[in-house]
Amino acid sequence: MPMSPEEPARKLLAIIKHETAAGVGSVNSKFLTAGGTAKDCADGMEYAVNHGWLENAGVSVRLTNLGAGLE
Repeated sequence: MPMSPEEPARKLLAIIKHETAAGVGSVNSKFLTAGGTAKDCADGMEYAVNHGWLENAGVSVRLTNLGAGLE
């Protein structure tokens, strides 16, 4: 069964919470190493940005206050 976009978005938040400024390549690599797919990573990133959990600056992403408060 495919993941909903929220599931990988929350996995991305868990990865990014441990970094002040996270490079997109580093986040993608950690997500894939943890067993995620490239599609799930892209879908999760889009979901997180669209819901105001992350800000994507092209080469880096950072948690917003809203994203930092999520578990």
